[in-house]
Amino acid sequence: MILNDNELYVAQKTSFDVNLMAFLKAETSSTIFQSPNFIDDMGDGLSKNAIVSLVKNREQAIAIQKKLRDNLVLKGYYPFVTQEHDIKDSWSITILKTNDQFEVLRFRKTEGIWHDIFTVDIVTKLNEWNDKYGLYVIGADNVSVSFELKHLPENMVKFVHEISDFCPNIFDKSFKGIEHLKDFLSVGKIFTLRWHPR
Repeated sequence: MILNDNELYVAQKTSFDVNLMAFLKAETSSTIFQSPNFIDDMGDGLSKNAIVSLVKNREQAIAIQKKLRDNLVLKGYYPFVTQEHDIKDSWSITILKTNDQFEVLRFRKTEGIWHDIFTVDIVTKLNEWNDKYGLYVIGADNVSVSFELKHLPENMVKFVHEISDFCPNIFDKSFKGIEHLKDFLSVGKIFTLRWHPR
């Protein structure tokens, strides 16, 4: 798909590959923007390391993320899904210049400050689970991370308790209890940890 003048300007400003941007635009059927800079407030507030394109819904965003992921990682990029809270019922695909999936959490400053859980803690825990089971980061924002396990833990009950210890309010809205969470994880679905205020 052909990039418009504004998108070509974004490509020039960020040094993103224009062919990659055109491919993303073809997948999302949506304009490509320069991502906000979540790491610091210096400069114009835009990141030179990330571009973003809106999509219709979460399902479409996840499908595109999975389709693009392996190929982009080989080229030094990582795509991830985010719910755009500023725009009602809107989701996006962001492509970050990194092949380290955990850099997504640092970029979005994902944390659970109400529970004394900080970005470094989340990255450390996900790295630990990645070493044990393998996982793909699917999406992230400032208070949540979504991921998919490559292999299910042999001791699912122990893993569920580990999740609930790390994300204390996991049973507030998403799940009714340990068994519900265990059943959900057992079918290999994408899982979201979200740290709400206490």
